[in-house]
Amino acid sequence: MKAKRYYYLCWLIIFFSPSLLFGQPDTSLSEGEFISGDDDDFYLVRSYSVIAGGNLNLSNYGSIPGNGYVAAAPDFELSFNNYNVRDIEFRAEGCDTVLLINDPSGNWRHDDDGGTGNGSLLRYTAAASGTYDIWVGTYGSSNCNATLEIETFNSVCQIYGNDSQYISRNSEQLYLEESFQVTGRGEANISDCTSLGNSGYIPSSPSLVLSFDNYQNRELEVSTNISCDAVLVIREPNSNFLYNDDGGSGTQSSIRIASPETGDYQIWVGTYSSNSNCSGSVSLETFNGPNTILETAAEREQRIELERIEAERLAEQRRIEAERLEEQRLVEEQRRLEEERQRIEEESLARAARIAQLEQRRFIQNPMQCESLVNSINESRTQAYEIWPRDQRNRIIGEVEDINTLSSGDTTVTLTGLALDTMFFDPNAICIVNSSSLSEDDFTLYEVVDLVCDSWNADDGVSRFLGCNFYSGSE
Repeated sequence: MKAKRYYYLCWLIIFFSPSLLFGQPDTSLSEGEFISGDDDDFYLVRSYSVIAGGNLNLSNYGSIPGNGYVAAAPDFELSFNNYNVRDIEFRAEGCDTVLLINDPSGNWRHDDDGGTGNGSLLRYTAAASGTYDIWVGTYGSSNCNATLEIETFNSVCQIYGNDSQYISRNSEQLYLEESFQVTGRGEANISDCTSLGNSGYIPSSPSLVLSFDNYQNRELEVSTNISCDAVLVIREPNSNFLYNDDGGSGTQSSIRIASPETGDYQIWVGTYSSNSNCSGSVSLETFNGPNTILETAAEREQRIELERIEAERLAEQRRIEAERLEEQRLVEEQRRLEEERQRIEEESLARAARIAQLEQRRFIQNPMQCESLVNSINESRTQAYEIWPRDQRNRIIGEVEDINTLSSGDTTVTLTGLALDTMFFDPNAICIVNSSSLSEDDFTLYEVVDLVCDSWNADDGVSRFLGCNFYSGSE
C-alpha cells in the first residue's frame, strides 16, 4: 500500500511541476542562431526568420515572467557591443507572438502584443553591451512562422556633445583635487538615457568628458558642488553606468571608483528635479588604494622608456624571424620551381624521343596525318578521297587518348596528335580506330601507337579507321 501511494505521489509531482518533465527556458543551451554585432550594425533594421513557439508554457514558471509557449533553448543568442549607447529594440511579428529575453545582467523581460497587431516588442534604453538570449514564442500552443527584427536608435542622451568639456588628466595630476565649472541641468530623465532606472534628470550630453590615464592604479573620486539638489551619472570606459544621489555633502553627489580603467569617462552633472539649471562645479581627485603603484614622474618616464626599448627589441626580433621565414619560403619555392623544370624537361625529352622514333620509321611508309585529313574533309570530301583513297590500307600514328570496347566486339581507340611537332596531329583533330582483332589490353593510355587500317570513312570532320592492326614495318 505504501509503494502504491508513493507511485501516485510521484505522478502528482510531475503533473503539477512540468519543469521536472520538460525543463524550463535555459540560457546555457546553445541550439539557436548566433548573432554578433554592434549598435552601428543594427542602426539599419535586420530581420531573421524563425519558427515561433515551443512546448514550455511560461505560466508554469514562477521565476520567469509572462505567458505563452517557448522552447527550452533560446531561438537566438545576440552578442552585442553598444559603443554609442544607443537604444536597442526587438520585434517579433508574423503571427500571435510573445517575446522573452534574458539580458546581459541576467534579468528576464517578457512582452505580448506590445508590437504591431499581435506582434511583440521589447526595447532596452541605453542598452548594455553583452549577451542577449532571445526566445520567440507564441500566445497559443501551436507553432507558427515569424520574423525577429533587431534595430538600434539614438538615445535621448549622447555620450559626446558639442557643449561638453573635454579634459585629459592622469592619476598623478589629479592627486591634488581639481575643479571644473559646470551647470547642473535637468533636461532628460535618467531612465530614458541609461539602463539604471534611477531618479533624477541629467543634461542631454555629458557635462565633462575625462580622458584618464591611471598608470598608478589609484582610486578616482568625482563630486558635485552646485546650487541645487544634484545627481551624478558616470559612464566608465567599459560602458558601465554609475549613479549617485546625495552621496556627497548635503544634497550633493559623489562617486568613488576603486579601480578605474584607463580611458574616457563621460560625467553628467544633473538635478533631482526636471528643467533645473544650477551653476557650480564638479571636482576630480585620485587617492592611493591597496593596488596603487607609487612612482614619481621621473620613474614613470624611465619605466615608459624601458617599455619602449623592450617593445623595439621584440619588434626587431619579430622582423628577423619574418625575414628568416621569408628566406625559407624563397628557398622552398626555388626548390619547387627546379623540380617543375626538371619534370618539364624530362617530359620534353621523352616526347622528343617518341617523335624521333616515329621520324625514323617514316621512310618505310609515310603515316597518314589526321590533322590534314580532317581539314580536307571539312573543305572538300573529293580532295580527301583523292589524297587518301578510302579503299586502300592506310597508316595512322598518334597518342592513345581513350579506349572503349563496343558491344559488337570492336575495340575503339581515340587518338590525338603530338602537339610538339606540326607534322603530326592538331590536338583538335579527332581520329578514331576500330579493330576486332585487338583488345583493350593491347593498348595503354597515352602511349604512341602505329597502326595500319583497311579503310576509313568520315562524318562531320571525324575520321574513323576500320580493321586496324599494329604496323609491323613490312606493309
